[in-house]
Amino acid sequence: MNRDTIPYRDDPTMAFMASRLDRREQLLLVAAREGPGDTSRFLLLDAKGRVLTQEADGVVTIVRFSREEAHACLPGEAIEVFLGRDDKGRDHWARRAIDDVVKARTGTANGRRIWRDARAFALALWPGSGGRPVDHDSGDLALALALTNWHLAHRFCARCAQPSTPARAGWIRRCRACGTEHFPRTDPVVIMLPIQDHRILLARQPHFPPGMFSALAGFVSPGETLEAAVAREIAEETGLVLAGRPRYVASQAWPFPSSLMIGFFAPVAAGPVRIDGAELEAARWFSCAEAARALEGGDKQAFAPPPMAIAHHLIRRWLVEEGRKA
Repeated sequence: MNRDTIPYRDDPTMAFMASRLDRREQLLLVAAREGPGDTSRFLLLDAKGRVLTQEADGVVTIVRFSREEAHACLPGEAIEVFLGRDDKGRDHWARRAIDDVVKARTGTANGRRIWRDARAFALALWPGSGGRPVDHDSGDLALALALTNWHLAHRFCARCAQPSTPARAGWIRRCRACGTEHFPRTDPVVIMLPIQDHRILLARQPHFPPGMFSALAGFVSPGETLEAAVAREIAEETGLVLAGRPRYVASQAWPFPSSLMIGFFAPVAAGPVRIDGAELEAARWFSCAEAARALEGGDKQAFAPPPMAIAHHLIRRWLVEEGRKA
C-alpha cells in the first residue's frame, strides 16, 4: 500500500498518528496476566494529563522509565495502562498520577525535562516551532491519554453505582460489587470541508485564536451514520445541503478527551450561508489561492490550523486534488 492509499499515515507533522508499538490482543492478554516486567518502559502523566518530555539537541521525546523509576517519580495513587510491545520485546506502559505527588526531576545532564500537555507536545511537530519530536511518541501519548482520561471519568459502575477498578492491563474496568465489565469509549467526530465550484467553506468558532478559520466538525449522534452526520452538521451550522455523497479522506486520534476525527470532503449545493452566531461566529468561502495563503499563515486575518490538526491536512489535500484537475 502506498502513501496515497493511506493518506497522511506517515506524515510527521500531523499529531497522534503513528506508534511503533505492537498492540495485538495476544500481547494484551499476556500483559494482563503478568503485569509490567523488569524490562518494561513507562511514560509518565501527571494528574493534569501532562507528559514528561525531554529536549536535547532540538529533538523532543517522551521520557521512558523503568518500572522502579516510574513508581519513584509518581509514588502516589496512579493508573497504569498497557500501550504495546516494541521491536526489542519490551512492553510499554503509561502511569498517570491521580494525586499531585510528583517527584520526577526536570533537569538532566543530557537535556532539560519539561511537563507538556498534549497540545504543546503536538505543536512541537509544527515546522518552525523549535522542536523536532519523535513522531511515534505522539501516537503512544494519544493512547495513554485516551485510556487514562476514560478511567478517571468512569470510576463507578454505571449499573449499580459501586466503585470499579482497572483490570486487563488497564483496558477494562470491573465493578467490585456486581462484576460488570466496562470498556473504553471513543467519541466519533466528523470533520469536513464543504466544497462548491472549486471553493471550500471554512468557519470560525468563538474560542478560536483571532483570524483562524477551520473545517466544520461535530459529534456523531447515536444511531447515525457518518454520512448522515456530515449532512446534519453542515445543515445545522451553515444552512447548506449536500449535493452528493461525502467522500472519506483520513482520520486522526484526538485525545481531548478521547475522540476520533473522521475527515470528509462534502460537495454542497448553491445557496446562502446562514450561521447562528452561537456555535459559529463567521464562515466564508476560500478559493484555491486564498486557502493556500491560509495554510502558509501569510494572512493574519484568515489563517488555517497548524499541521498538527487534521483540518490543515484536509485543506492541503483538497489543494493537491484541485491542482491535479487544473
